[in-house]
Amino acid sequence: MRIFISWSGDRSKIIAQSLRKWLPKVIQAVDPWMSNEDIESGMKWSNEISGELEKSNFGIICITNENQNNPWITFEAGALSKIINSSNVCPFLFDLEPSQLSGPVSQFQARKTDREGTLKILRTINNSLVNNNLKEEELEEIFEVWWPRLQSDFDKIPEYDGEKVNIRSTEEILSEIVINTREQLRREEIRMNRSSEMDKKFDRFISFIESYEEGIVSNFKDINLIKSKFLDDNKHIDENTHSNFEPNLTELINNLKDLKKLDKTFTEKLLDPKKHNPEEDTKE
Repeated sequence: MRIFISWSGDRSKIIAQSLRKWLPKVIQAVDPWMSNEDIESGMKWSNEISGELEKSNFGIICITNENQNNPWITFEAGALSKIINSSNVCPFLFDLEPSQLSGPVSQFQARKTDREGTLKILRTINNSLVNNNLKEEELEEIFEVWWPRLQSDFDKIPEYDGEKVNIRSTEEILSEIVINTREQLRREEIRMNRSSEMDKKFDRFISFIESYEEGIVSNFKDINLIKSKFLDDNKHIDENTHSNFEPNLTELINNLKDLKKLDKTFTEKLLDPKKHNPEEDTKE
């Protein structure tokens, strides 16, 4: 398994380097990768990093007080989320609480760089392995052997002398959830209104086709008769000849109605999923 380790800043780099060396000692089936240079905001994203992201199956973002809002960290977190399942992208927090996270990285399940948090990351990585994954008790035994080595590296990381991010209160977190929920509902209302307008246009289109079905079929017959005569003046034109060119508008109308019915069912599921049986969805 390829693991992409994202970092930015001196302290974050120490964490990334320590992880890169330490992870394969615990789980030999993993292959961690980190860039050697800190890429500042505005610099061109290298092809090497792009290639590594595409090959990665897991992402660890080394977050510290000073870099969580760094544009490059934000950019790499977004890139990871598009390529890797979000459950396999983990902010690794040093001297920071999950409640202090803000911005795009806060959408992921964060772990602290302590014993418990590190072990949880290892379990997630191990469970994500298709082959060569370790048994739970075996993983814990190996972790107990190697954890002191990683902890020692983390203990050597210098303290941050800048302004630390304050821990957000429960009220602030709830307020952010309410704001995000309202925005989601607003977007859903716009989508539902658009869907309603599309339904009306769809109905008008079907009515138009049904009203002019006979005339359209007749016109198609006339056109194909002229075409056949032009290609072969001596060819006998009978009912069987031009009937082959007759468009099956009845089938077209039925298909349009089925499509509209399917769209309506989908909309109803969005509004009230409890009304629908998941087994019926599978049959469809």
